[in-house]
Amino acid sequence: MIISQYAGFVGQTTKYYLKPGGILLCNDSHGDATLAQFDKTFELIGVMGSTNELMQTGLYEYFQLPKGKDVNVAEVKKTMRGSMYTKSVENYVFQKRRD
Repeated sequence: MIISQYAGFVGQTTKYYLKPGGILLCNDSHGDATLAQFDKTFELIGVMGSTNELMQTGLYEYFQLPKGKDVNVAEVKKTMRGSMYTKSVENYVFQKRRD
């Protein structure tokens, strides 16, 4: 398990050390969750809100910009900031794909 909290692109930097099936728990303060969402290495398997309860339904609702705009991953990397999505939570739970 890798935990990234307010620390930059930890998930991208350490993903090679994470075994397939391993977990990345991160927030999006510096865009780490956004980069994981758009990285084929990871799959979003859950989110955790302020109650620290794992939610695994409705995941398609996250990482959506208002008015159907596309996420600009290059801009996230440049600014080190997550986007203002229509729905967000405290933490995102990703699993490293096995394929």
